[in-house]
Amino acid sequence: MKTLKTIVVITVLLVSNYFLVQAEGENNTSGKGASEAKAMMTVIDGKVVDDVTGEGLAGVSVEINGEIVYTDFEGNFSLRSLKTDVYAVKATYISYKNTVLETGIDSNNLLKIKMKSL
Repeated sequence: MKTLKTIVVITVLLVSNYFLVQAEGENNTSGKGASEAKAMMTVIDGKVVDDVTGEGLAGVSVEINGEIVYTDFEGNFSLRSLKTDVYAVKATYISYKNTVLETGIDSNNLLKIKMKSL
């Protein structure tokens, strides 16, 4: 019985080590293509606020290029792996006018969306 437990533990360790090595290999791609792909991707952080009070709005739906995220309790949101480009950003929230704006996205973007109440 003790031998069986030892075999199971060793097998689990070997299998988990295998998957860790595979994942590390995927993350450490080398070559010009990988660096170009990384340069084309970016992160956009933003905040959705009330147009009058300037307070952050929690739970706002923010859509960029078909990807939807929701703001946190302070109105902040973050989208990752966007290609650098120009996008239409749509924010929707109950009791507020839908807000659509076009923005250019580059690295280190911080977007502030002001929503007007109905």
